[in-house]
Amino acid sequence: MATKKEMQESKIEQLVSLIEAEIGRPVDGHSFAIWGSRNYLQVANDPPTEDELEDRYVDGADDYGLDLYYVDDEARAAYLIQSKFRRRDETIKKAELDSLFRLPTRLMDAKALQDNVNVPLVEFADEFRRKIRQGYEVFVVYLTTQRSTPQNVRAVSQFNDESLNLIQGVDVPHFAIVFGVDDLIRESQMEDKPTDTEMRFLDWFEHADPNGANRHLSGMVSATELDRVFNEHRYSIFRLNPRGPLGVVKVNKEIKATLEADSDRPQFFFLNNGLTAVCDSFKKKGGSRSTFEIRDFQIVNSCQTTWTLHDHRIRGGSLDDVALSIKLIETPASSTLADQISQASNSQSPMKDWDFLFNSKDQLRLQHEFLGLDEPVFYELKRGEQKYIEGASGRKTTIKDVAQAMWAFLGHPGEARDRLREIPRMQGDAYREVFFEGVTARHLWLPYEVHERVKLEYKKRTSSVVAEAGQNNRRLHLVWLIGELILKALEIDSYSQIDTGALSRVSKRLDIWFTRAYNFADVAIDNMIESHKDEEGELKESLRQLYRASRFYPGYRLRLDHVMRIYGFRDLKADISGSDW
Repeated sequence: MATKKEMQESKIEQLVSLIEAEIGRPVDGHSFAIWGSRNYLQVANDPPTEDELEDRYVDGADDYGLDLYYVDDEARAAYLIQSKFRRRDETIKKAELDSLFRLPTRLMDAKALQDNVNVPLVEFADEFRRKIRQGYEVFVVYLTTQRSTPQNVRAVSQFNDESLNLIQGVDVPHFAIVFGVDDLIRESQMEDKPTDTEMRFLDWFEHADPNGANRHLSGMVSATELDRVFNEHRYSIFRLNPRGPLGVVKVNKEIKATLEADSDRPQFFFLNNGLTAVCDSFKKKGGSRSTFEIRDFQIVNSCQTTWTLHDHRIRGGSLDDVALSIKLIETPASSTLADQISQASNSQSPMKDWDFLFNSKDQLRLQHEFLGLDEPVFYELKRGEQKYIEGASGRKTTIKDVAQAMWAFLGHPGEARDRLREIPRMQGDAYREVFFEGVTARHLWLPYEVHERVKLEYKKRTSSVVAEAGQNNRRLHLVWLIGELILKALEIDSYSQIDTGALSRVSKRLDIWFTRAYNFADVAIDNMIESHKDEEGELKESLRQLYRASRFYPGYRLRLDHVMRIYGFRDLKADISGSDW
């Protein structure tokens, strides 16, 4: 029988394999923090991109033990994350948790921070204090491969139960969680089960469509029964929902608060909007008055309620006196009506523009094409999708990340940073430019590959302690200028003119030409910045303006042309295009 140590280290290796399959490189402390935080922060109303997390990574002396932070303004929540990556079996030390729990208080002490040399931490502390005064909630997250002990569990529970007085007379809402190996594996792996089920209704009434096409039930179901069905099928029952479960903590504050209040919990039926689901068919189970056999049960609205009920129970809460309304509509999941019900029933929720692209024919085609690349990639169209779509495993990217890389690559680096949400508005110019007519997965994958290489190269060349202000903006400019070099090497004016054969050749030769192309773009950017300094060496405009304002784009192109003339473009052109000279 395997020992506890052997079991834990086996789980760690399983997790490492999952991460490496997705990011395409070995796992270290930094990549674990970024990957794990992004995975955990699906709980946020506005989940961050990987670039946004990179910009919020804190490292170096005087970091107070903070590895990464994120502020979700839509949810009015601040996340403080400490990350510990170990390949060997270790338990969490009490002192490490105590340090994390003290972090909110230390960030509020502006006087003590005056002598702190960690610039990213000091800048975030200013923002943190402003947010706390505005009534934001605090989440402290210990992201780890270490084992949690009963002592750790008690410490987390004690922190959650005690008041957090960051402002005199105010108990700041707060929540702490240890997010360990089991949590990360569970959130990363899909559940592959059929969705035929049985459900017992507390009360029900069957309606007939006036046209006789779509029967439906309306009634009441216990939270315990719904949780049982979720445990039976897990993420498979959310296949038609525009969003997967957004996390394991506090997806919906009102739902959680209602479940936790003894006086409100019995009123849950009246306080919650209830559940909408579709199915291929339903029929009463033989001999039963209230149990129905349901074929292909799919929840199209109330995914977050379902998950929060489950989370409440596994954390020790009771569901015995909780019920909710349900509307079950008989319509095949493949029908147009099923899609219409899904979109209509979610339109009142705080959906993101990106979420509504999940069933676009063009995007579904691209998702299929990404799986057909030489190294298959899962192109995630809705948050949390990979873990519950059949056959979805391995390396993953998201529509949002791909679109940002593509828009920068096509000549809009500032817009890709500041106006990214314009893209999912399907009738807008930005969407049509990024997802142009005839666009293929290969068209999208090359800019994304360049973007990922740029991030790695930039990190290698830049100090993690004294990083350049606006570093994310510089990275997007590097992506853009490398894209310009590719167009020049292939002697074409528009990226849409490149056929898939040429794209494949350029992509396969990435290792050959990337470093030299990066150097060309890097020097061009440096020259542009130098040209905007005064006699004392001070910038006439801020770096933010130089990186984000489109009026400066011609200047970058001019400097890139100059670098090409000075250093010679012939060899780089041959490397990119694969031509012999």
